Amino acid sequence: MPNKILFTTALIAASALSMTVQAQESSIILTSTAIGQNFDYPTGTEEIETAVGELDVVVETAVFFKNTELIGFDTLDGQTFFGVLAPIRMRYKANEKVTFEVGAVLGQNFGDDDGLDIIEPLVRIAVEPTEDVHIIAGTLLPTHASHQALFDDTNKFQDLAEQGFQFRVNKNYFKQDSWINWRIREGDIRAEEFEIGNVSQVRLFDDVLRLDGQFHYAHAGGQISESRRVDDNYAGLLGASVGVGNALGWDTIEDVRLRGAAIFSSENTKDAPSTDGDGWEVGANVDLRVSDSTLVRLDASYYSGEDLNAQRGDALYRFDDYGQLGAAAVWNFGPNMNIEFGAAYQRSDGPGTGEGDLDNWTANINFTYGTAFLTNAFKARR
Repeated sequence: MPNKILFTTALIAASALSMTVQAQESSIILTSTAIGQNFDYPTGTEEIETAVGELDVVVETAVFFKNTELIGFDTLDGQTFFGVLAPIRMRYKANEKVTFEVGAVLGQNFGDDDGLDIIEPLVRIAVEPTEDVHIIAGTLLPTHASHQALFDDTNKFQDLAEQGFQFRVNKNYFKQDSWINWRIREGDIRAEEFEIGNVSQVRLFDDVLRLDGQFHYAHAGGQISESRRVDDNYAGLLGASVGVGNALGWDTIEDVRLRGAAIFSSENTKDAPSTDGDGWEVGANVDLRVSDSTLVRLDASYYSGEDLNAQRGDALYRFDDYGQLGAAAVWNFGPNMNIEFGAAYQRSDGPGTGEGDLDNWTANINFTYGTAFLTNAFKARR
């Protein structure tokens, strides 16, 4: 089957796997190991599989641009993220169930004068005990399908590689991503930091109904450091959505979905009173298959809450009122070569500012490319 047909089939299938309870700021590219959201163990290389006993050199690049223009906010400033992430590695498949990857996550924040300013080792062991179930140790896949209120996608651009343990399930009826990420090791002075995340989704009635549960926990503290810092931040979500594919009999309309979610948070800090927050969100999205190589998503959502404060979440959800209209489109220009454009208009009633409704514009541009070169350094003996 030609590569284009293979890619189109993969993209159509992947689009059906995307989470549908987040504000649409994050990338809708679904085949990358560096950007976007997914549940499986993507290769980042046009789904090229390494044969048992063989070694691939994997070259994967994600160039990203995300700009938020905040107007009238007293407590938040606009930000621009512009750079490149390149998880370059060797991939060796020991047997049908075990894959090893060794390399480095390279990066560059454009505008800096220091050259490569992210150089993190990449060491990953992936075990597939049964089909579409993966246990990952070492360098994690940061493409979590998390709601923006709980885990902002810009964490990928600001953090170094995630390291720890991860459990992923990508069944037709059940999706799962659970992980623990050690962000900062405890030292004599600084406190340790780690986070635990979980994204679960059950799909019923031939994917008409989806039930969502998400949980994030961020901790800072320790026992041997001189730091007095002790923080525990909890954030969770319970949601559901209903949808239908090929609405009105039009093949162009790939999916139409209505959704709702309840969100909560709790912040416990050693030297300050504990605080709790909660809120709810409703929204809708439409996925359009404009052509064999083009996918467009239209999204609208409205959030209302009080004192929500997820440490790793999008700061706009800390306001009590938040509405959004957005659109994103992905074009495929060849095997695992994608370019994406997205934009969202957001409006919030910022409490205590005295400015009334506050406006925010978000723009995304992403380009991904990946390929694998078979070295035959190790060959299975048959």
